[in-house]
Amino acid sequence: QHGQLLSIALKAQQQRLQWQSLLPQTPSLTLTAPNAAQNFSEVWELSTAPLWHVTTHGLAASRSDKTAVTRWHPREGDALTFVIKQPHNSTGQTLTIDHSALRITPGPHITSYQLTLRIRSSLGDEQRITLPANAELQAVTRNGQALNLSLEEQHITLPILPDSQSFTLRWRQNAPLGSIYATPVIDLGLPSINHQTQLQLPQNRWLLLSRGPLLGPAVLIWGTIGLILLLSLPLARWSHTPLTKRHWILLGIGLSQGPISGSVVVILWLLLMGQRQQQPPTRPHQKWRFNLGQIALFCLTLAACLAFFQAITQGLLGTPGMQISGNGSSAEQLHWYQDRIGSQLPTVWTLSLPLFIYRLLMLAWALWLSFALLQWLQWSWTCWSKNGIWQAFSWRTPPS
Repeated sequence: QHGQLLSIALKAQQQRLQWQSLLPQTPSLTLTAPNAAQNFSEVWELSTAPLWHVTTHGLAASRSDKTAVTRWHPREGDALTFVIKQPHNSTGQTLTIDHSALRITPGPHITSYQLTLRIRSSLGDEQRITLPANAELQAVTRNGQALNLSLEEQHITLPILPDSQSFTLRWRQNAPLGSIYATPVIDLGLPSINHQTQLQLPQNRWLLLSRGPLLGPAVLIWGTIGLILLLSLPLARWSHTPLTKRHWILLGIGLSQGPISGSVVVILWLLLMGQRQQQPPTRPHQKWRFNLGQIALFCLTLAACLAFFQAITQGLLGTPGMQISGNGSSAEQLHWYQDRIGSQLPTVWTLSLPLFIYRLLMLAWALWLSFALLQWLQWSWTCWSKNGIWQAFSWRTPPS
């Protein structure tokens, strides 16, 4: 080899000669086919590694197969230029939190927390988690195996393996459940997806309001109370009953704790009794209709008394009927879900009172209802007995 020239010689009967050479990295490379006087032809083949991006200018390729080998058959004087580039590395994270779940269990003096993380990583790394102030770490597990980790100024560092793994952190705080409760600030260190928050309320709490991510529980009783307030004014003005607006509001709020069928029966009983009071005297040929109406009102009165009894029993002995629904939630289990969150877990809060306050309010409502019901039953008897309780039929005797 002299400079950039390579001299080769073939022996007699030798059909093949092979050699390898290295070229320095260059942004472009040009190949030129020899002239016919050299008495040989060339075939050019290019195999590109995925690390490089190569574009060609000049001669069109004669073959390109699935093995990333491109072939050219140049003629005399043909030239082919290769432009070689190395793509820049794209920036991105090597660690992803595919799922996070926070379970909160308040107690009379201590609140317990459990945070579950499902992490997927392409490299071995560490992830720093920030827990609330005054958190007392109890246990940390990875794929069910305990890890010997400790808190350092509210931070805990999780050892991440280059694979998919699940972590569970358990800690507690001296923070009992109060009337207004909000979840503490917990920072995962990077955004995550598919987050769930579960709050387990004690049985001795009366939930009034809750707030958090959109996909979560809703206290629907306030919509029912709003409807009661809207209907109380027309019922007090246009119904022929002794109930005022205040009576209709108190009656509706108390009956909302029972089944809605009981509320419908009571309202229908009061309205029909008011219409019965306005009924004119019965004509002789309508006695059968009058008697059927009397029987129907009597049965409706019994059903209304049963509805009152169920409402009082539910209020004094049952659980508050706050009509809580949404994302599988109930009065004791509240569930929130958010598909994408930032590094900090979303905050949820609740407004609740001790259950004995609900019992006292329902006891006061039951006492009010007992005194009011004595007047309403006396009024209903007056309405029911107006123009007689029963109309006897008169049978004519045929002439002898």
